[in-house]
Amino acid sequence: MQLIKLKTRVERLAFKIDAPTHLLPTYHIPRGDALPHIEYDTTGQFHFVVSERGQELKRKTTTEENEILYWIFSSITYYMATAYELKHRNRNQDCKRMIYSKQEVLLSLIDPKWGQRIHLEHQYHIEQHPFDDFMFLRMDYTDQLKEQGYTELEIRNLVAKKYPKKSPKTLRYRSTTTLPERS
Repeated sequence: MQLIKLKTRVERLAFKIDAPTHLLPTYHIPRGDALPHIEYDTTGQFHFVVSERGQELKRKTTTEENEILYWIFSSITYYMATAYELKHRNRNQDCKRMIYSKQEVLLSLIDPKWGQRIHLEHQYHIEQHPFDDFMFLRMDYTDQLKEQGYTELEIRNLVAKKYPKKSPKTLRYRSTTTLPERS
C-alpha cells in the first residue's frame, strides 16, 4: 500500500517538471541499469537502491516519505540536468555549472526547500572538486599538440602553462538559479 501511495506521488511530482517516464524508479524490482528502484519493508522503511548488472551500488534507507521523494527527484533531476547541459553545452565553462543550476531550478519547482538543499550539496561538492572552466580548452589544445607530434610530457607542460588547473572562476560558486518565491 505504501509503495502504491509513493508511486502516485512520484508520478504527480514528475508531471510538474515534465520528467521522462524512463527516469522514474521501479518499485521492488530493479531494472539493473543503475537507475533507482524503491523498496518498502515490514519495519516501515523505504529503501532507495541503485544496482547495475546484479550488483548493488547504493542503498539509502529512511522512514520519511519526504526524504525518499527528495532522493528520487535528486536522481531524476540530475539526469534531466545532464541531458539539458549536453544539448546546451558551453565549452568555455565547466559543465557542472549548467548541470547544477538546472537541477536547482527543477527541484525548486517541486519544493523550494529541495532547491535550497541541493544548492548546499552542490556548494559542498564544489569545495571538494572546484570547477574547471578550462577543461574543454585544455582537451582541444591537447589534441592540437598531439597532431603536431609533441610528446606526452611536452603536451602536459604546454597545456599546464597555457591553461592552469585553477581558473579565477573556480574559486566561488554563485548559482544562477532563481528560486521560486515561497507561497
